[in-house]
Formats: sequence, C-alpha cells, structure tokens
Amino acid sequence: MIEIEIVINILAFVLGMLFHKTCSDALGMGYLGLFVRVVELQALKMLKILDEDAGYVRELKIKMLKQAGVEGESINFIKGLDAEALRIWRESVIAHFIAAYPEKYRSRLEFTDWGGAMRQLRYVERIQNDAKQFK
Repeated sequence: MIEIEIVINILAFVLGMLFHKTCSDALGMGYLGLFVRVVELQALKMLKILDEDAGYVRELKIKMLKQAGVEGESINFIKGLDAEALRIWRESVIAHFIAAYPEKYRSRLEFTDWGGAMRQLRYVERIQNDAKQFK
C-alpha cells in the first residue's frame, strides 16, 4: 500500500505547481497591463505630433494661398473645410484607437474623444515630469 507521506508529498507538489502557475499568470497580467498603458501613451504622443504637423501644414497652405492672391472669402471657406476635416479626423482616430484597444483593458481608458485623450496625455506627462523633478 502507498504510504501517506508519499501521497502528502505528491499533493504538496501539485499544489505548489498550481500556486506557481497562478502567481505567474497574475504577474504576467500585471506586466501586460503596464505594457498596454505605455503603448497607449506613446500612441497618444504620436497622434498629438501628427495633429500639430497638420496644423502647421494648414497654416502654410493659407499663407501660400494669400501669396497667390486668393481672396479672403475663399480663404475663409478653405479654413472652414480644413477645420471640419480635422475635426472628423480626430473623431475617427479616437474611435479607431478605442476599437483597437485590447478589450480586456478597454474599461481602463479614461477618455472617449479627442479632447479627453489630450487631457489624459497632458496629465500623464505632467506626472512623469514631476517624478523626474524629484529624483
């Protein structure tokens, strides 16, 4: 017959394996969550830079139109079209960003529109700058 000590050792081994697996998975999920947040921050930084570049191109376009002798009413019309195109682009980008965000972590997003995304970016950047300041 099997001795009780052997059974206890086998059970302890199996329980140890289960405990290790559970702890490893929990730590892995934590690291994955951190990774998702870092990627989110970098993506928002990239979108902010693209938005600033688009603004520069719009200003350059208006300047060139004025130099070409285009009249004021036409320039105002073009400015309005550009502003609407930018608004639609921003909405679309954030909608796609949220849709592409991992479903498991989507509830952690703290924004639903462009303004909220940029507020979140400024908040995180301010916290990072404050942390660097006190090192």
